[in-house]
Amino acid sequence: MSKRPIPRSEVIIRIRAACVAAGGQSRFAAACGVKAPYLSEVLSGVKPPGPAVLAAIGLRKADQPPVYIPVEREGTRNAQKT
Repeated sequence: MSKRPIPRSEVIIRIRAACVAAGGQSRFAAACGVKAPYLSEVLSGVKPPGPAVLAAIGLRKADQPPVYIPVEREGTRNAQKT
């Protein structure tokens, strides 16, 4: 099984397919143990999918370290470019 990261858009596609296979969003939500309005928010991109929804489609959230980038401050731009 590949451990490649899966984009959120593909996760949503997989959740939608699972809803169809379960006979609808309400049935899939019930099978996951979540409320239908929450699942609707996940499918619309308002909320990220939680562990129960991810587990139902065979996924889990990856533990990735945060990414940091420098903040440009006034008067330091030229100093950073050299």
